[in-house]
Formats: sequence, structure tokens, C-alpha cells
Amino acid sequence: MSGNGVILERLSGRKLSVLVATLFLAQILFFLLGALKFPHATHTETVEGIMCKDSNVFKRKKTEEFFYLRDFLGRPLSNCDRIEVDHHNNIILNTKQKEIVYAFQIPLPRDNQVLKLHRWFQTMSSILQLQVLFPLKLTNKLKNLDPNETAIEHSIPLDIRLAYRNTNDSDKTWHQMARSNIEKKFSCFKNPYSLDCDMVELFELGSVHHEFYAINIRLGESDIVQYMNFAESSKNLYLTSELPEVRLVLTFIYQTGGFTRMWFIMKTSVFPVVLFILIWFWNRIEKLNRKSNLLERILLALGTSICLLNLPVEWLTLIYDLKWMLLYTDLRQGIFYSTLFTFWLVFCGEHFVDENSMSSCPITGNVLVQLFNYYIPGIKKILYIQTISVGHKDL
Repeated sequence: MSGNGVILERLSGRKLSVLVATLFLAQILFFLLGALKFPHATHTETVEGIMCKDSNVFKRKKTEEFFYLRDFLGRPLSNCDRIEVDHHNNIILNTKQKEIVYAFQIPLPRDNQVLKLHRWFQTMSSILQLQVLFPLKLTNKLKNLDPNETAIEHSIPLDIRLAYRNTNDSDKTWHQMARSNIEKKFSCFKNPYSLDCDMVELFELGSVHHEFYAINIRLGESDIVQYMNFAESSKNLYLTSELPEVRLVLTFIYQTGGFTRMWFIMKTSVFPVVLFILIWFWNRIEKLNRKSNLLERILLALGTSICLLNLPVEWLTLIYDLKWMLLYTDLRQGIFYSTLFTFWLVFCGEHFVDENSMSSCPITGNVLVQLFNYYIPGIKKILYIQTISVGHKDL
């Protein structure tokens, strides 16, 4: 470009080399900090649901009773009437499906010590796994059955209630945080002894503000047993008082407190540096004897989106219960990626000289946008699988 180009294009080769080397060294430093000093980013805890019997479910219109398992001292103080299970025959006795409530409570006691969740954990997500154990009368008939390699899709209605409590609450007090009636699709595989379903995402919290959490899950009526098609009796078996044993397992994934501290410190230290560079850049633009061009304005927008991305708002979660943190995180990431793609499109258009190259710019932009749409869900799934593989580690 001519002398009217952007600031970066008017830098001397020496100054530009110093700038690139500084950014490269900063990148290496952050990688070394993450590899050598940072603790594990996530901690997992797997909890199997305890089946509680809601004997009053047919006496009221709404299921308002919330079932819990322990008090804040870890003692087995609960209102859960545990359901009788015949583990030899893999059936649930004297219980109707609508009476079954799966109760989960976290964190679990460890080494006879009561653990509490802390606000430094920052985020918590959960995944649900479902397994149907075949009754013995069916298992004996299906010993020679080859496992089904093709997944069978099942849609199961779930009534989910999330509640919390703190140490200053009474033993029986649980505050309902959220409730939802949703329908989840499970991909299940048949084998001679059970119907095993893949894991599905259940919920995610952007702020772990309380010390104890409990979850109640009720399974709605579904055709998951009727789809077995192993025997005519299986359909009737599901509708009578002898139900096949259905197990629900929740895996909770927390962001560790040590990682959160390091992450907060890094964001807090980087934010003022980026903000200073952005202000310096725009002051240099304003001092020029001309108006800013399109590329310079896009650079300003990109720098602003980076500042928004690095703004350490997460410190507020240590004081307030910010339920909108997930929405805020998605919004600022969306703004950053949109601005970044806009920058590349403008940069591409500014530096193509001939018309043929200019005509290919919109095509390039469309390709980049499509790649972005496919890229983000894939990365989320990869990161999700990686967090599941992380073992237990002291917090």
C-alpha cells in the first residue's frame, strides 16, 4: 500500500520484527505456564441415582416433594423411601413407574470427610447415562443373542429438578433452582443382558455459587422396553408392577479451583495490556492527517472484541450468583469470532488487486463461515470427551 496504509504496514522491518518476536515469546510463555504450572482443568465425579418411592404421587396433581439423601454433615438423613429391587432377577417390585424418583446429591463424602463445593469451581456440567437391565426370565432366553451393533434411538421424557442448600440452611431445606420437562434422545445398543445407552448432556451451570446440590429425575412413559422386541411378555412387563431395573448414572464435571485461580490471574493481567495497546493504536490513527480507513476500523472492532473476551467478569461470580454467565460467555465468543471473520474478509478484499481475485473473496468468505459452523460443534464435542476422561484429583 501507499503512505496512506494502516499503521502496521508503515512500520519498519526492524520494528515489525520486534513486535512479532514479542508476541511469539508471549505465546510460548503462556503455553509453558499452562503445561507446567496450571493444575488439571477439570474434576469428575460419578454418582448413581438412588431410586426413591413417591407414594403420594397419585394423591396430588403436582409432584412438589423433593427427595434428598444426606444432611450437610454427611449423615444419612433423608426423606427417601428406597425402592425394593430384586437384583437377582433385575426387576423392581411393588412399584409403578410413576412412583420412581431418581435422587442424586453432590458432592459425595470421601474418606469419611464431608466435602463442599466452592465458588472457585466456576462451572459445572453433567452427563446422563441410562442402562436397562433385562429381567432374568428374558436373559436366559437371550444368552446366545449377538450384540446389536446398530444404535436404536429412544426418546424419553424427563422431569428434572435441581435444588441447592448451604450449611446455614436447616437439614430439610432445599431451594429449588430450576425445573424442566424435556425429552432426551438416547442411542441404545442391545446385548444379551442389558440395553446400554450412550451418554447425553443434561445441564450446565456457569456459576457454582452454593455448597450442596441435589437432583431429582423422573422418567416419563416411553417405549424403551417395548422396543426390545425380545418377547411378547416384555411389553406387559413394563406396564405391570414388575418393572425392569433401570439405572441412571450422572457424571458431574467441575472446573477445579486451582485452575480457576490461575485463569483469573492470567485474564486480569492480560486485559489491561490489550486495552493499552488498543488505546495506543487508535490514538496513533487519530493523529494522522486523514480519516481512518475500513481496515483500521475493523482492527479497532477486533481489538474491542478481544478486550470484551478478556474482561475478567468472572471475579463477580465469587460474590454473586450470576446465572447468565453461560449466555454472556456465548455472546462475547460469538462477537469475537464474527469480528475476526469480518476482519479476514476485509483484509482479503483490501489486498487483492486484480478483479478476478476480488471476485473470489465472497466465495472465500462463505467457505470460511461454513467451516466455522462445522468447526465449533466438533471442537466442543472433542473437549467434552476429553473432560470425561480426566480422572479424580484432589481439589
